[in-house]
Amino acid sequence: MLRITNQSITRDQIFKEFRRCKDTQLKERLHAVLLCFDGLSAPQISAILYRDVETVRDWIKGFNKKGVFGLKSKTIPGRPGKMDSAKRDLLKKI
Repeated sequence: MLRITNQSITRDQIFKEFRRCKDTQLKERLHAVLLCFDGLSAPQISAILYRDVETVRDWIKGFNKKGVFGLKSKTIPGRPGKMDSAKRDLLKKI
């Protein structure tokens, strides 16, 4: 059974972060942590969130190792975008 072993942050703190969070990926992962705090198993959480069981386990393991920082997405490698900041700012205004 998967459990929260990271004692550096409480459920209430996670809930506050969940309510404030604008990043949808991080919010989903915080939701999984909250459900685990509530005693649900990885298969139950994966059914609620429509995610693979291994994905949920990875999120909880990441949280247990690094706290909320363990839930954040890694930088995706690749070619930088072609649009410079001036063009991006112009596009935002449209």
